[in-house]
Amino acid sequence: MAPTQCMKAENIMLTMLIPGPTAPSNNIDVYLQPLIEDLKDLWTEDYPGLGTLAGCKVKGKQACNVCGKETPHRWLKFGRKHVYMGNRKRLMPGHPYRRRKGWFDNTVELGVSKRIQSGKKYLKADMPVRHNIDVMHVEKNVSDALLSILMNNEKSKDGLKARKDLQDMGIRSILHLEKRGKRTYLLPAAFWLSKEEKSMKSHDHHVLLQNLFPVALRGLLPKGPRIAVNRICNYFNRLCQRVIDPKKLLTLEAEIVETMCQLERFFPPSLFDIMFHLPLHLAKEARLGGPVHFRWIYPFERYMKTLKAYVKNFARPEAFQEAINRNEDIEATENVLEGRPLQKATEVTLTDKERETAHRYILMNAAVMDPYIELHLEELQATDERCTKNETLLWKYHTERFPQWIKDKIPNNSKEHLKRLRWLAFGPRNNAHTYKGYVVNGHRYHSDDVKRNTQNSGVTYEAFSMCRASAKDSKQMADMVAYYGVIKDIILLDYHMFQVPLFKCSWAHKGKRVKEEEGFTLVNLSMNQSSFANDPYILPSQAKQVFYSREDESSPWYIVMRAPPRGYHELETEERFDYEPSVQPIEDIGYQSDDESFCVRDDCEGVLVDV
Repeated sequence: MAPTQCMKAENIMLTMLIPGPTAPSNNIDVYLQPLIEDLKDLWTEDYPGLGTLAGCKVKGKQACNVCGKETPHRWLKFGRKHVYMGNRKRLMPGHPYRRRKGWFDNTVELGVSKRIQSGKKYLKADMPVRHNIDVMHVEKNVSDALLSILMNNEKSKDGLKARKDLQDMGIRSILHLEKRGKRTYLLPAAFWLSKEEKSMKSHDHHVLLQNLFPVALRGLLPKGPRIAVNRICNYFNRLCQRVIDPKKLLTLEAEIVETMCQLERFFPPSLFDIMFHLPLHLAKEARLGGPVHFRWIYPFERYMKTLKAYVKNFARPEAFQEAINRNEDIEATENVLEGRPLQKATEVTLTDKERETAHRYILMNAAVMDPYIELHLEELQATDERCTKNETLLWKYHTERFPQWIKDKIPNNSKEHLKRLRWLAFGPRNNAHTYKGYVVNGHRYHSDDVKRNTQNSGVTYEAFSMCRASAKDSKQMADMVAYYGVIKDIILLDYHMFQVPLFKCSWAHKGKRVKEEEGFTLVNLSMNQSSFANDPYILPSQAKQVFYSREDESSPWYIVMRAPPRGYHELETEERFDYEPSVQPIEDIGYQSDDESFCVRDDCEGVLVDV
């Protein structure tokens, strides 16, 4: 069975082990030995389960099952645990981080990382990967640890023992403990959020780490810790893409080493448990084993949630029978070309100009019209010499004349053309239907006047547009341009025999209303729509959903956030999601001197601890 089918819920085979009074407990690895023999080709499990079921070491000096005996470990005297730093060994020999003593563990790094263990050595089998590290669990644990240390809550790894370990290692003296009477004072670290900034809450660590962290921390933390956190977020974002260029994975392997070194510089050693070491190997595993969504646990976890909902008696979970099929694919309405509307329709009457504008857009973007568009362009060039020399004039005439030309070319009583093509050339009625919501390609959209807790009206659309290199350049060229906007109306045009959906949008002006800052796209949604009056529409299939996060209450600028469609990782849609966030180079991180003043925030309160 193909990987795209194996991860479908309807193809998952469930084997249940019901624990009882004579359960094997810690000896379950012996009990499951026959099963493990069959699973040697690919073993996916959360990391602690690897130690329980496969007998691997997941704690102590050899906690990394990939590095084995070469796992870089350090024992924290006061934290009483092993941490896994030493990432500078993986850098190039001349990298500047190798010479920085005070930034890391007070030593100059001269060593090099040794070759990792292979699956062949481990299982005596021909395997490129000795164990498949589950991205889902690593991502969740990294996100949880970062959120806790930024919020400085009860789970934070920057406490009294962590500061004592800094003092024991002789680094970041400015963060060492201060005695204030009978109590000990912990200075506010550069990565702490102030009370006013602690307003971010989320339980979905996948979305949190890849989408919300970079936006939420923008403008809050000092530049160094913020960029380091953004880089680890971008790493997981690019790693989890459905389509990955193998050449880019080599770059990703080098970037994650620098990113982990940056985290080592700004965050305490106590943060770097084994979950902060495993990301170093994920890019190589993707290079050897393919995209992560064929190997992670998300589909199984979600399917288990569905199955648990069928259980009525938890003392007898084996007695349940699945009542429904978990196929969430959305079937399109028969007389609608794509997708399906939500809620009740409202009938409206379009003006002749509105009808012509919408009809022209559909004709120009319908795939079935492509041969006729080429034919019309050739006729214009043959009949008017100016159109041959002036491409702008050619497309102007084409846009204005094509609807009437195609109507004459394909009469409604033609026997040579398909019925749908004849009605498309004939044109729609003035009476149309509008809706508040629409579902297409796994996305759920709503017009912006719908008051909801979730925001579903943001869209982006990439289109070829005639543009100039500068204001002084008179020559126009066709180039791909990204437009950002919000849905104002969802309209279904009635073409007598079928309906065609359109999104009518308000668009941000390219140039003054769209800008790039620190790897983020910002748009100004306070827009005058006069320049888009003749072209406000897009087809639902052309829309890519985005979300807008306002910089602050007084700012007109919104940060653009992208998210994959529903069912994207479960392969319930064929849509590609090729968004790759930019990664800032290490030169932009700042703090290149040995001055440690950046380690403490002067706008945040510290913590008094009773010893």
